Amino acid sequence: MKEAKSNTNIKKDIISKKEAEINKLLNNINYDMIIQYEIEKIKKDVFYFILNYSYIQHPIKGVIPFSLYDFQIKTLEQFVNHSWNIILKSRQMGISTLVASYVCWKMITNESYIVNIIANKERTAKELINKISLVFNLMPSWIFKAFNIKIESDNALSVRLSNRSIVNAQAASEDAGRSSAGSLVIWDEMAFGRSERIIKEIWTSIVPTLSTGGDLICLSTPCVLGNTKVKIRNKKTGEIQEINIEEVMNNEKYK
Repeated sequence: MKEAKSNTNIKKDIISKKEAEINKLLNNINYDMIIQYEIEKIKKDVFYFILNYSYIQHPIKGVIPFSLYDFQIKTLEQFVNHSWNIILKSRQMGISTLVASYVCWKMITNESYIVNIIANKERTAKELINKISLVFNLMPSWIFKAFNIKIESDNALSVRLSNRSIVNAQAASEDAGRSSAGSLVIWDEMAFGRSERIIKEIWTSIVPTLSTGGDLICLSTPCVLGNTKVKIRNKKTGEIQEINIEEVMNNEKYK
C-alpha cells in the first residue's frame, strides 16, 4: 500500500510542473520576432519610443523614464504634424528634454538625418547636446544592434551615428545656419539673440537650408524688450508706476 503524499510534497509537485510549463513556454518564444515587433513600433511611433525607451535626468530622483505630461504630448503632436514649429515656453517644463528625445528618435530611424542646433550661447547648445547624448547612452543596447547602428562620436557639441545621422550645435552668430541643408534645424532660446540684426541674419541663413523640405523647431523663454511696459510698486509709499524695462535697467534707483 502506497503512502499518501503530504501536502508539502503535493505543493512541490504542483510548483515543479508549473516551472516545467513556464520553461517550455520560454524555450518556444521567438525573441527575434519580439525584437522585430518592437523595432517596427519604434519606427512608426515616436510616442511609443519616448514612453518606453527614453530616459531623463531628474535633479532629485536621478535617471528615470520619461513620462509625458499632457502639454508635452500636445507639443510632440505638433512636431509630428507640422514641419515648422515655434514654441514660447517657461523654464523647467521639459520642452528641451522632449526635443532631445525627438531628435534621438529621428536619428535612429532615419539614415543621414542631419540636425543643426543654434542656441543663444555655447553653454545652452552644450546642454541640449548633453540631453541628446543621455538619451542615446541610456537606450537598451539591443536597439542599436537591431537598427545596426552605433555611436561613432559623442562630444560637447555633436553626436554622430554610424548610419550617417548627426546632430551639431553652435552658438548664435551671423554665420550660424549657413551650413549644409539640414533635415531639422533647432533654434534654442531664439528670442535671446545678441541683437535684432543677428536674429534676422540667422533667420535669413536657415530658411534656404530648409528649402529641400527640412523641419524647423524654434523654442524660447520670453524675452522682454526695452519698450515693454511693467508696473512697479513703491515699497515705501505704495504708489504703483507704469514704466518701461529700458528705464528700469538704466536707472540706479531701480537696481
